[in-house]
Amino acid sequence: MTANPMVASSNDGMQNRPVRAIYDRATPSMVLGIVGIAILWIPFFGWIAGLVCAILAIVFGKKTRQEYDAAAASGYLPIKFNRLPVNRGQATAGFTLGWITVGLIIMWAMIWIFLVAAVAGVGNS
Repeated sequence: MTANPMVASSNDGMQNRPVRAIYDRATPSMVLGIVGIAILWIPFFGWIAGLVCAILAIVFGKKTRQEYDAAAASGYLPIKFNRLPVNRGQATAGFTLGWITVGLIIMWAMIWIFLVAAVAGVGNS
C-alpha cells in the first residue's frame, strides 16, 4: 500500500490532512532581515543595502504568512514543493526584522540630519 502524496503523513496530529504546496519565502525573509541589520552599520552603503534587504524581508515575510494563513484557513497543511512543512515563524521573524531595520535607518537618518543642522547652525552664528 503506497502513501497518498496529497495527504500529510506525520505523527504530529495532522495525519490525513490534505496538503497544499506553496512557494516558501520564509527562510529568505529571515536571512534578509538578519543581513539588513548586520550591514546597516556600514556607513552610507550599508543604509542603502540595508533598506533593500529590509524591504525584501518585509515583502517575502508578508507574502509567505498570507499564503500560509490562506492554506491553513481552508483546511490544508501548507508545505514547500520539496514536501517539507513551511515555517511561519521564520516568515514572521523576517517581517519583524525588516521593520526593525527600517526603523533603525529612519533613526540614523534623523540623527544625521540633526547633526548636520547643528554644525551648520554653529557656523552661521
